[in-house]
Amino acid sequence: MRRSDIQGLRAIGALLVAVFHIFQWGVSGGVDVFLTVSGFFLWASAVKLVEREEGYITHCNKFFQRTAPQAILVVMVVLIAAFLFISPGEWVAVLRDAAFSVTFLQNYWLAIIGQNYLARDEGLSLFQHYWAVSVIAQVYFLFPVLAFVAVLVARAFAWSKTSTFTAILAVVSLLSLSWTLFFSSWLPEVAYFDTLGRIWQFGAGALVASLLTQDSDLVRRIRSRGLGNVLSWVGLVALLSCGVILGRSFPGLASVWPTIGAVLILVFSIETDHPRNAGFVLSRRWVARFGTLSFGVYLWHWPIYAIYFRFVPEQTVLSAVYIIGLSTVLAVLSAGFTARVGRAFDRMNLRTYGLSTAAVVSIVFVGASCLVLERAIRSNNPLIMTLRHPLSDMPLSLAHIRRDLPVSYDTGCHQNQTSPDLTMCSFGDTESPTTVYLVGGSHSAQWLPALQKIAVQEGLHLVSITKSACRFFDPDTSEMAEYLSESCRNWNRNLMDFIEETRPEIVITLANTVGDDAPAGIGIAIQSLVDLGTTVVALRDTPHMGIDVPACATQMQLFGRPNCHVPRAEIQDDAKYAATVSALPAQVISVDMNGEICPDRHCDVLRGGMLMWRDSHHLSATYAATLSDSLWSRIRPQLPMLRP
Repeated sequence: MRRSDIQGLRAIGALLVAVFHIFQWGVSGGVDVFLTVSGFFLWASAVKLVEREEGYITHCNKFFQRTAPQAILVVMVVLIAAFLFISPGEWVAVLRDAAFSVTFLQNYWLAIIGQNYLARDEGLSLFQHYWAVSVIAQVYFLFPVLAFVAVLVARAFAWSKTSTFTAILAVVSLLSLSWTLFFSSWLPEVAYFDTLGRIWQFGAGALVASLLTQDSDLVRRIRSRGLGNVLSWVGLVALLSCGVILGRSFPGLASVWPTIGAVLILVFSIETDHPRNAGFVLSRRWVARFGTLSFGVYLWHWPIYAIYFRFVPEQTVLSAVYIIGLSTVLAVLSAGFTARVGRAFDRMNLRTYGLSTAAVVSIVFVGASCLVLERAIRSNNPLIMTLRHPLSDMPLSLAHIRRDLPVSYDTGCHQNQTSPDLTMCSFGDTESPTTVYLVGGSHSAQWLPALQKIAVQEGLHLVSITKSACRFFDPDTSEMAEYLSESCRNWNRNLMDFIEETRPEIVITLANTVGDDAPAGIGIAIQSLVDLGTTVVALRDTPHMGIDVPACATQMQLFGRPNCHVPRAEIQDDAKYAATVSALPAQVISVDMNGEICPDRHCDVLRGGMLMWRDSHHLSATYAATLSDSLWSRIRPQLPMLRP
């Protein structure tokens, strides 16, 4: 089924994805186009499976010949570019992402790290766009299962195999749509990448192909009356507008919009020289030609943008033209290279499975190599740690900066995002008459290295009780919905019950949130502690730098940029913080360490040769430990029970 207007549709999808990515406008709906069109073309192969015209191996062989080679090539080239232009602090994440991308599991890896608070703080992934490629691969291998079920059912009831497969596909698609509507309302950051929630889009494209192969009377009547022309334009306008209108609403019901737009074009677009039909635009030679390169453009545009973004965060129309233009050139070259490799296998009489075998071997080799190298870097291999970056001359030991964490992360007493249970660990003198609780989220936990030193020096009993993405709040305050997940809400209830039961002398927590805001729930929770007779030390939250500090620290040297410091006034609001302090109970000890962290008009990233930040908004454990004396000098004079 060769239609140049479908290539034009793929071109529109690729351009939407690239433009929305480059300008950070949200989700464009372009990927939904790719999934629907993939289902459209997958129909013919699925029918051959059902009718036993080809086997499972032949079906899979098509994927490894058409899709896998270019996808694998891009991963390999981007890995080389990453080692040259990306901070060693990001190499572990890059290698991990590459391993999941080349094995077509990136969608589920992104779903996992979407729930991983630490992983979310890593730099912009070079391979996150491979989630869609992974979904396509997984569905491609899933269709034979549906075909096998259809054959069994058709034999049992003496039904038509193709009709049975069509019915099963329709049912599965409805179930998939229902699932994604439910799942996206529950965990949208996971649902977006879930293959089960995307099957219905492939099913929509495949059912359209089924309809058109039957030469439907309904479609002919609609086309003959001119309504088809109108619907083709409706489909194109829907595609071009959905990202602008719904770009921040995906996934779930919003994904129906671009899918319907793609379906309308697949059904009612025709190749024509008259502008009455959207096919007039989509079938233009240059548009269709770009459509044949759309897969390569999709693969190349994101890593080019992700690397460029690290040096020039603000994008312009000119930079978009450069990125898309370079992606197109590389798409031509990579498509030509893989085609030449395929012809080489043909000349060696390995036409049927030669390229597929090479692809599978490459998948195993690249995936395993990435995991081995990632493990070597993470294990502090002495040989690797003594090496330096080939261009910036930065030590590869910087690769561990993101793991410069408080000890509570490694010992398992920093709770994850999903569990409401309290986990805790003790430091200092456990027999001390003065017990100090450190409570809250990761921005509380980052002070643990400094407090550990204080506990040892002063003979205090320090207990760390923290949880990822969960500040210390009053869980019953109505305005807390945007700050607290249900897990965090229950964790705070459990924490308050524990404090009421154990009655520590001192509780250290945060006085405010991002941007020096102070929701009422913080004040209410702190007041509850004061009412118990507990001394509360309320720390000002540390600045959010707004840049990936480890990456910037390397890249500024690579490109000769002066430094990565951020104007303090852009990330701190002293007036708002002063209002926060004045609203706290008089008994609360308020401590502002940001004057130490940002002593002048700028917040720096390096001090004494060490990186101060392990990401964009958490202090490195090494630097935090150096603040112990300064922190204690601000707290001790205000603690009556410790005065001599």
